[in-house]
Amino acid sequence: MTQTLRIRCWEPVQAHKALQTIVWPHVKNHLMAGQRMVVEVRQETRILGENAMLHALLGQISLEVEWAGKKRDVGT
Repeated sequence: MTQTLRIRCWEPVQAHKALQTIVWPHVKNHLMAGQRMVVEVRQETRILGENAMLHALLGQISLEVEWAGKKRDVGT
């Protein structure tokens, strides 16, 4: 099972506290248990809530609009 730890940060102090109190203890526990870890830091793009809203809107559009004479579902 893949576990993802996602923490959104806006300020340096907030990020520092999250690294010390959440990220490092989590990574340390897994490493001490003999597991290998990958730590990835990246710039934020869309958040999960925005993705969910986009998917819901596309689903609603697919129910209402015909394309090439057919109704489509979100996956096609």
